[in-house]
Amino acid sequence: MEDKPFDSQNAGYVQALYEEFARNPDAVPEEWQRFFSLGPTAAREAGLMVPESLAANGGGGGAAVEAPAPGASPTPSAELDAVQGQADAMRRLLPIVARATSFVQAFRDHGHHLSQIDPLGSTPPGHPQLDPSFFGTSMEELEELPASLVMEGVGDESLAHALKRLQDAYCGTIGYEFEHLE
Repeated sequence: MEDKPFDSQNAGYVQALYEEFARNPDAVPEEWQRFFSLGPTAAREAGLMVPESLAANGGGGGAAVEAPAPGASPTPSAELDAVQGQADAMRRLLPIVARATSFVQAFRDHGHHLSQIDPLGSTPPGHPQLDPSFFGTSMEELEELPASLVMEGVGDESLAHALKRLQDAYCGTIGYEFEHLE
């Protein structure tokens, strides 16, 4: 594999593969098994989120969470609850990010189906993937997501706001054809 095995467009997929690897290493392709076997440090450096629960379950060769040494004071319950809360938040966030990434890519691939380019003013044909419900999400859910999780070069805006800019770019009255250029 190359230095950067994935980018922001397929990070959700790779994260799901990594979590599957943590549960059952044989369930992922051999190439990914070799990559994930490098351990949690390599996974973090590549941009994956490595929750403690994955490291504790053998997530990619990581060391299990150690019990406190005899005589040492145990970690306070509030800290454990906070860590568990963060892990739960990540588990909820990953599928949302994956759906959002697919929706953004749909605008790039199919946005021209909503373009207002007919001089007689007929309604554009549209495309089913240009509706967030196609991917099991909603604009309300995307409003809560920072665009920087899915797209590069965006500030602190929400993904819903960034999608409005994508819609203006891909679904306006001017179209650009460049896919045929090498």
